[in-house]
Amino acid sequence: MASKSQMLRQAKSLELPENENLGLSSYVLGRRQHQQSTERLQKEKEDLEEERWEEKKMLEKKIKRLEGQVDRYKQDLNEVQSKNDDLIAENRKLDRELRYANDRVSELQMEMDKVKAHVTSLEATNRTLKTLAKKAGTMPWSVM
Repeated sequence: MASKSQMLRQAKSLELPENENLGLSSYVLGRRQHQQSTERLQKEKEDLEEERWEEKKMLEKKIKRLEGQVDRYKQDLNEVQSKNDDLIAENRKLDRELRYANDRVSELQMEMDKVKAHVTSLEATNRTLKTLAKKAGTMPWSVM
């Protein structure tokens, strides 16, 4: 802070009448306060800019990290989709094999039913022949 004599010297250098020296000292004090507040505001502005810069750098790092995660997730998704496609193809193949096997089982079941019907018919014929042979009293062949 400037002393009164310094302020007077400043006032004389401005060539103001002496009765206005008090106004000048108030002016000088106000100007000094204004300068201090301007410097303080400038310092705060610089601090805020530095904080913003640091925050920007931090966010850029975070963005890079998240982009890396997105890339890894995309790769994982592609791998999973590929495996899913393979499983779908294998499932279709197994479904075709199952249909074929079921068709074959149906065919064999029908064939077995025909054979059973034939065996039943043969057994019935055999019983009829045995009955006829007993009535006739002769059994020319051996019956089980």
